[in-house]
Amino acid sequence: SQGPKGDQGIKGPTGADGKTTYLHIKYSDNGTTFTANNGETPGAYIGQYTDFTAADSTTFSAYTWTKVKGDKGDKGEQGTQGATGLPGALIRPRGEWKASTAYVNNSQYRDTVIYNGNTYSCKTSHTSSSSFDSTKWTLFNEFINVATQLLVAQNATIDILGTSGLFVGNLSKTQGWLMKGGSIKHNVTGVELTAEGKFSLPATGAMLVGGKTFITSGKIVTDFIDVDNLKVKKLDGATGTFKELQAIDNNGKIQGKIAFNVSGSGDNVSSSFNINFSKTWVSGDLYHQGYNSTEKRSFRFYTSDLWCRGEFGHSKMTTMEYYGYDTGEVYFHIYGMGNAGVRHVYPKDNGQPVDCIILSGNTNYIACVCDASTQKMIVLINNSSYTKRISINYASQGRAEIAPWSFRIFVTGAMQSGVNNLFGMG
Repeated sequence: SQGPKGDQGIKGPTGADGKTTYLHIKYSDNGTTFTANNGETPGAYIGQYTDFTAADSTTFSAYTWTKVKGDKGDKGEQGTQGATGLPGALIRPRGEWKASTAYVNNSQYRDTVIYNGNTYSCKTSHTSSSSFDSTKWTLFNEFINVATQLLVAQNATIDILGTSGLFVGNLSKTQGWLMKGGSIKHNVTGVELTAEGKFSLPATGAMLVGGKTFITSGKIVTDFIDVDNLKVKKLDGATGTFKELQAIDNNGKIQGKIAFNVSGSGDNVSSSFNINFSKTWVSGDLYHQGYNSTEKRSFRFYTSDLWCRGEFGHSKMTTMEYYGYDTGEVYFHIYGMGNAGVRHVYPKDNGQPVDCIILSGNTNYIACVCDASTQKMIVLINNSSYTKRISINYASQGRAEIAPWSFRIFVTGAMQSGVNNLFGMG
């Protein structure tokens, strides 16, 4: 049996203070310096030491180093070629599952369908019945196909598209879009969205806006362009309108304008063409001719001052000549416009107004002056050896004569049936 408890023993001698021991490990690739990350990255050598300090020493010699990775061995012999694998089938998406539809799984195609939100792969070729037969299909939701011509996924994000590209189009690839190298290009039309973010059309390509052709063969063919500021180097058009055309110098300053003004309304509308330049140069002949039928006069040229460096007035009279062998009346339309006919003469090539009529031909026809304004002076020359007759009053058949190789000066009066009365020298 156990005896009674004894008295407490005598206190022993005081022991030494306890300390925590730390093992420090670093790595080296060459046995002389630490690896990356201050020796924390594994390498061919391992160094270690122990002490009572928690922090690792940064002195390389503080560690005892041991090589733990052997040298690279000799290159082994090439292995034998493996057996030829079976030909792979092309995975062919068929969309939503449908009844009475032929689905295949053969050496050429392996059909996939979507049914009730899941993707299935055809296990065996068959024609579907009225209901989905799960024995003919394998769940295909988690299929992973890397480095292949086809990627099937319910949701996919492509960070980098490789050089092989991604084709979106019909199954036969005869028409569609190829995404490759950051660009998207149509394989038929050649229309391309480049990797630089530019829209590119081929030389014969076209762009439609609102169902109508907007650009074709490199040209804009739209019916109307509405812009606030249009800058072009060359403007070539068949017809067109403008409200005001400004002439700009090299500094962008307006030096002149060409504009149209319209006043009045209804049937009483008048328009004007305004040229506003400090100087206007015309290189060539400037014609101002015609007849104002409303005012019964020729068109006028208005100016505040007229300065001439050369001749002013006629250097010679404007003439029209008639070679005829008629004996009746010949009508000279000195202001009229028309085509020459039988015994009707118009100043087609002579210009208007005519100041001189040359009567040629060996008959004594009657010259009738037509369409002239009143109080106009006109010269008639008989350029023949026959006397020529002149109608001076058409209504009463009053006539004057010009002897052969002579001339007479007349002043025009009012018209009767389109023929002017003539006043000769007394």
